[in-house]
Amino acid sequence: MELHSMGKDIADAVLSKDIERLLRYDRSDLVEEDRKFLSNPKSDLYCYLFDASCRYNGLPSVYDVLRGAKQLVIEVDNLGKSDDGVEHAILLFFDGTTIDRSRLRSPDYLCEKAWKEIVSWMFRRVNGTWQADHSPFDAETDVLCQPD
Repeated sequence: MELHSMGKDIADAVLSKDIERLLRYDRSDLVEEDRKFLSNPKSDLYCYLFDASCRYNGLPSVYDVLRGAKQLVIEVDNLGKSDDGVEHAILLFFDGTTIDRSRLRSPDYLCEKAWKEIVSWMFRRVNGTWQADHSPFDAETDVLCQPD
């Protein structure tokens, strides 16, 4: 399955709060742990993905970003191959009516919009198959807005 199609299915899984469907895209070594976290509506991962009311930082949940989009856009940003020869790409999810697509290559712009208006999930291609590089929607990572 190609990344854009995966992104559509992932967005549908979030919007329907279908945890099992979402976990199909999770890293294989994190699925059981993330399933446990997602069964607890007060866990950090559950709050990050589905319920902004229990987030400590006041940012919207991934669900809120997707649900609030007037025109949900799923953009594939192919990052090329890393030093070890593995191809990486990021799925970006955002409202096409508010995000300037021509500025998506700007690190400052991504950092300004990250977690508020743009959510992401990084993948890598292993043996011809796209696999998650991190927990769902890059939870607990700084993919779009890396510290100095």
